[in-house]
Amino acid sequence: MNALKGCTSEEERQRAAKAFFDDPEKSWVGGKACIQNLFQKILQNGHHIAITSFGLYPEIVNTYVTDLVSCKEDKDKIFILRCTHEELQENYPNVRLITPMCEGKSLYISVAMDHFNIPISELHRVVFVDDVQRNIDSACKAGIHNAILADKQQKFLQDCEHFATEPL
Repeated sequence: MNALKGCTSEEERQRAAKAFFDDPEKSWVGGKACIQNLFQKILQNGHHIAITSFGLYPEIVNTYVTDLVSCKEDKDKIFILRCTHEELQENYPNVRLITPMCEGKSLYISVAMDHFNIPISELHRVVFVDDVQRNIDSACKAGIHNAILADKQQKFLQDCEHFATEPL
């Protein structure tokens, strides 16, 4: 994944996105088509998507997500928060943290909820997906019971699809 850092042109980002998400060692079962189908189901059922932390490949997220949805109305239902924890604290000083979650994850989720006008009292409307088990455990302790551990297996996609088709 480190090879994706430093992609500067749109063409490089598109090439990197394709290489990343088409590689079965790095992406989920079914690749781009499977994720695109999942995003469409989520949006068609009135849900929103917030991508708030994406580790080593931030340069390609906008390119990839933009390619997953076709109409502007759907693109407006996707919030991509791309900044450091320090920038979040500086830009969103009044956001309420979700406790007892770790501060970093809590801040990202709180900002995303604020973006979609979801009050902190309605954590049941949040589906939290993370690739670290301790973050999933922390989210559950904080009241986010719709928490899914992201892995590259079919069960992860089935869990996500369940939430995509059900009202929260």
